[in-house]
Amino acid sequence: QVKNKTKSKAKNTASGITLIALVITIIVLLLSFVLSYFISNLISSPIVKMNNSAKKLAKGEFDVEFDIDSKISELNELSRTLNYTKDELSKTEELRRDLMANVSHDLKTPLTMIKAYAEMIQDISGDNPVKRNEHLDVILKEVDYLDHLVTDMSELAKMQSGNFEIKLTLFDIKEEIDEIMLLVQHLCDEKQISLSVDSPDSVLVSADRVKIKQVIYNFVSNAIKHSGEGAAVDIKVTDK
Repeated sequence: QVKNKTKSKAKNTASGITLIALVITIIVLLLSFVLSYFISNLISSPIVKMNNSAKKLAKGEFDVEFDIDSKISELNELSRTLNYTKDELSKTEELRRDLMANVSHDLKTPLTMIKAYAEMIQDISGDNPVKRNEHLDVILKEVDYLDHLVTDMSELAKMQSGNFEIKLTLFDIKEEIDEIMLLVQHLCDEKQISLSVDSPDSVLVSADRVKIKQVIYNFVSNAIKHSGEGAAVDIKVTDK
């Protein structure tokens, strides 16, 4: 009888331990599921946001921002990298738009000049060797200028890659200005604009000859284009 009671007690104890173990297992599993849910949500939520922002970026929307508020350092680092990529792409796109606008603007003046002087040769100076050669000289200079513009477009790639170089040389900028005056004289004649240059006989500068000439050319041609008939465009060169 004692043995039977002992066996019964042991059996009940074993059953109780089994039940406790089962309850603990269920609790651990539930906790694991809950913990897994929160961890997966912690990881997936910023990734989903990042993916949505990346899709907008792929469509050319550069105002997107990749959040850096995740509790996971690796995701924050990835967001920083994507933000940097977005900024660089935005700069490249802005540079491309500026290039297209500038090239369109810069091409218009020399093409207009080439057409005007070609018409002058056809209608006026064809039988006058001196005038004809002067007009042809202007056309050739404008063609050279167009060639420089095309070169500038190819140099844009170098600028973006950080390999762009300014070609510094020592030259007389007064000579370049005198040449520009000759190129734009026809525009002045059309609008009856007086063009004058106040400059020392020689002004030596250290600069990129082609690009400085392009800058001055744009300034002068814009001044002529945006001045009314009978106006005066005065250029002053000061050696400092």
